[in-house]
Amino acid sequence: MQLSFILTESNFRPRAKTARKYFLGVFPAGRLSSAFGYAQAIDSTWEEYKNKSGNRFSSRTNFADSVDFIGWYASETAKKLKISESDVFNQYLAYHQGHKGYQRGSYKTKSNLLKVARRTQANARTFNLQLKNCG
Repeated sequence: MQLSFILTESNFRPRAKTARKYFLGVFPAGRLSSAFGYAQAIDSTWEEYKNKSGNRFSSRTNFADSVDFIGWYASETAKKLKISESDVFNQYLAYHQGHKGYQRGSYKTKSNLLKVARRTQANARTFNLQLKNCG
């Protein structure tokens, strides 16, 4: 699951950032969110991860830390929302929308996001098959 999330979120780019916002279509006005790094974790959720996991010196640009973060988030999602960690489709929706957004069902009217979640699920299957075939 973690590899498919990283592929979807940052395309394996350690310093990935969200798109810029523009004022009047011309003047840069910041970013869409604070999402950053392999996992595209936002500042507040990354801080929560560091505090709760004990991984206080982790970095969003560190691949192992990002993989651990996604695993931690999936575990939190399983506890809070009762979504199985093997349910990549719904885990991704909860990851993208946040736990509260998922509970509200805000993803249900976002056809592009649903397509991305299906693609993320398919990529997870591919990665799992590849891992099983590794010697």
